[in-house]
Amino acid sequence: MGWRMWKHGTSKTGTPNSMNFMMGTASLSDYYMKPARPGMKPTEFDFDKDVAKTNEIGGLNDADKTDLSTFKARGRKVIIYEGVSDPVFSAHDIRDWYKKLVENMGNIDNFTRLFMVPGMNHCGGGPVMENFDALTALEKWTEENIAPDYIVGKAGKEYPDPNKEQPLCPYPKVATYIGGDKNKASSFKCK
Repeated sequence: MGWRMWKHGTSKTGTPNSMNFMMGTASLSDYYMKPARPGMKPTEFDFDKDVAKTNEIGGLNDADKTDLSTFKARGRKVIIYEGVSDPVFSAHDIRDWYKKLVENMGNIDNFTRLFMVPGMNHCGGGPVMENFDALTALEKWTEENIAPDYIVGKAGKEYPDPNKEQPLCPYPKVATYIGGDKNKASSFKCK
């Protein structure tokens, strides 16, 4: 349902109701435009003049900075996860950002982990191992200095086998089957 709901909608009458259309239109006129233009139709957007107005809010929204030196100096840790099938934010973009972070800061393994969740839509959903506990992993890392080498993901409600579990691996590693019960996380290794 993820891609269809976000990109095409579910209307049976032809009325546009995709999440991108519904949220994009409202957020463009009410949030991204400075000053706000409530009720603005998408066809009224002037690409010659309005792009600069949307850039004014970029400092609040753009998550593309790769200097986390202050964050690191304070001893902070971060776990980032991204659904590989996210119809809203591109998994390619988060991987590109991560690579730039590494280029800018060098070895970031002591304070940053990125977990790419195969098949997961926007923040969850899809036939995927979407039940995982990143918060406990972050607490152990922060409080006990035990960095997560993997996080066990368990089957979500859309996954065909409710007993399936598999490790979610820190990027660029992926879960690789090494033998045994394919439903058990212990049958995989992050490589």
